[in-house]
Amino acid sequence: MNRNIKQLFITSAFVLLIATSTTFIINDVESSKITKIINQDDDETTISVIAHRGLSSIEIENSFEAIKLGLQDKSTTGVEIDIRLTKDKKIVVIHDDEINNKKVSTSTLEELQKEKIKANIPTTTDYITSLFDNISGNLIRTRFQIVQNKTTKISTLKEILDLYKDYQEKELIIEFKFEDNEDDFIQEFDNLIKEYNYSKIIIQSNDYQKITKMKQLHPEFEYHLIIKKDNYEELKKQDLDGYVIRKNLINYDDINTLLNNNKKVSIWTIASYQDFKDTNEKLQDLNNKVSYITNYPDAINTWQELIQKDKSKIKVKE
Repeated sequence: MNRNIKQLFITSAFVLLIATSTTFIINDVESSKITKIINQDDDETTISVIAHRGLSSIEIENSFEAIKLGLQDKSTTGVEIDIRLTKDKKIVVIHDDEINNKKVSTSTLEELQKEKIKANIPTTTDYITSLFDNISGNLIRTRFQIVQNKTTKISTLKEILDLYKDYQEKELIIEFKFEDNEDDFIQEFDNLIKEYNYSKIIIQSNDYQKITKMKQLHPEFEYHLIIKKDNYEELKKQDLDGYVIRKNLINYDDINTLLNNNKKVSIWTIASYQDFKDTNEKLQDLNNKVSYITNYPDAINTWQELIQKDKSKIKVKE
């Protein structure tokens, strides 16, 4: 099947699913009231949980609102965001390289701020599968129906750094989305970050050379390399502070070696209860020693409890 046709088919099926799932439709729900899937308002996380692009199942990813919620939520130990450089050398918080067909690197901040950002409609097989997860599917569908009707405007990194001053007990993980602007990007970040005195900033990227260059400039921060299939071997260099490993690339022995060498390990992206359970099974006794990057950080404690209950039942049967 042609890739474009396949993508259109998946998107259409997803939109139809959302549109016809009236059982799960929620109207005019205040997002702060559904931050927790169970009454966890007083529960702090027992494991390291990173809010992926802010609390992006409640608010639009990488928005000021999502990042603030992620920092406020007691279930998180940190928040991950993405940054890019505009044409007029302003650092903005966004994952994709364009907004409404306006390319970030060839547009000014003023031009980009005029654009309304809407929630992306996920069409990956991974996300579609998560909608039917028997434990977390209802949560995922409900939250998407809430966030899909929202709009926001692009934020600058400066706005987020100003916000972060009240939440410095948490990690702020900044992922650089480099294009052909490496020198300008690093220089502008250098100019901006000098205004602050933050100790829990983590810089991450999937570009080993560029992140190593940044480490030389600002050795006071932590530097984490994003590991994908095409750069997996770079995990073995072990000269950075941490490694962010895709969930389908988990290798117990490699992760155990990293942890034994005092390297941090994060697993991305946990999209459902089944994801979390599968990841736990692969990690075995290492599951409490890594961080989990997820759009549902407030659900992790509950999912962890469910897994523990399942394990207890198995032991009883044995």
